[in-house]
Amino acid sequence: MNIKKKIERGAIWFFTVVIIGGSIWGLIKLSKNPGNTNGEPVSALAEPVNLNDWSEGNPNAKVVLVEYSDFQCPACAAYYPIVKQIADRYSNKLLVVYRHFPLPQHKYAKLTAAYAEAAGRQGKFWEMHNKLFANQSKWSNDSNAEDIIKNYAGELGLDMAKLAVDLQSSEIDDKINSDIDSGKKSGVDGTPAFFLNNQKITNLNNFSDLEYDIQQAIQNIK
Repeated sequence: MNIKKKIERGAIWFFTVVIIGGSIWGLIKLSKNPGNTNGEPVSALAEPVNLNDWSEGNPNAKVVLVEYSDFQCPACAAYYPIVKQIADRYSNKLLVVYRHFPLPQHKYAKLTAAYAEAAGRQGKFWEMHNKLFANQSKWSNDSNAEDIIKNYAGELGLDMAKLAVDLQSSEIDDKINSDIDSGKKSGVDGTPAFFLNNQKITNLNNFSDLEYDIQQAIQNIK
């Protein structure tokens, strides 16, 4: 092989390596920081946690996890037991906040958010929250979904007459819409979306990443 051909082959190999290497690096960056590929700052929580939020855990905790979620979202249902386990495990050091972000493609997302809010007016928000996620596969594709959800309300011992009145309340719609607006202002474009101490978590490649981030935040408390 003459020198010219060696140089040409060497150049081709060099550029091939550069292109492949750049593609792999780009995929790594995308997986670690989705939605932030233009060098933009990581999204921050636009609306601070307040008394109107549904929360569980230590109200004085220095580590706060805010989740924007949709009861009909399969990914949210997949994360549900993980978040619940984390909330139980770190109950003394963590405050977990739930905010509604019903997606338009989910037929019963806003309906279930309303039922959870109405249940909350009777002190059973988290009980309804747990029922809806634990049984998502049963009601989410059923034409009688609302009847099923009403049965959950009965199982929880809710006052059904009060529930019916509360479901018609404009205040419940306002609360759900307020959560949606705050989510959009915070850069939420899908669910679940998590914010840890006001900063959006963008490195969730698997379920264990969420607990790891929370553990790190707790360990760094001074």
